[in-house]
Amino acid sequence: MEISRNQLKQTLDVLSQGYVCLDENLRQGVLVYIESQLIEQTVERDQYLSLECFHCDYPYARMGSATDIDFFNGQEMPKEDKPFIGDRFNTIDIRICSIVGTHLSKPVYRWKTIGRFQEHEILEAINALIVSLGSDEYFSYCASCHEVKPTGYLNNNACDCGSETMQAIAGFKDNNLSVAY
Repeated sequence: MEISRNQLKQTLDVLSQGYVCLDENLRQGVLVYIESQLIEQTVERDQYLSLECFHCDYPYARMGSATDIDFFNGQEMPKEDKPFIGDRFNTIDIRICSIVGTHLSKPVYRWKTIGRFQEHEILEAINALIVSLGSDEYFSYCASCHEVKPTGYLNNNACDCGSETMQAIAGFKDNNLSVAY
């Protein structure tokens, strides 16, 4: 899978703004992989990613694994040797939260599963995460403040730039938040 510089730049911005949560089984390996891709593609930036970039109390993207992933000592199985395992045994999930509408003037959210992967498909899973975070379908730049935002917050390519935080916009502090599953 070919990843473009623009996708990597947007992924960096999404991660830097704290919209993503990765579980403990994935954080370190995903950090190393994404950093290596940013360096390889010479994406200009002011700072390096840190493990804190992969933890968020109110995420719009999640990547989790039901098992520990050995990023550094594991050997990739040749494709012909990989056993077929049904979807229910795929241990790595990528989900994106997006706004699907409003109810009583509050946004309604839905988590969409982007992909499920087996442990030996970890590189494909990370690439799918990068493509998702770098996709205008889920995250876009505001035409006014030029910060990346979840696409559902943009109205005519602009966000509510006058608000202090995305949590205030989303109503996370408000108990009337509607969530659709």
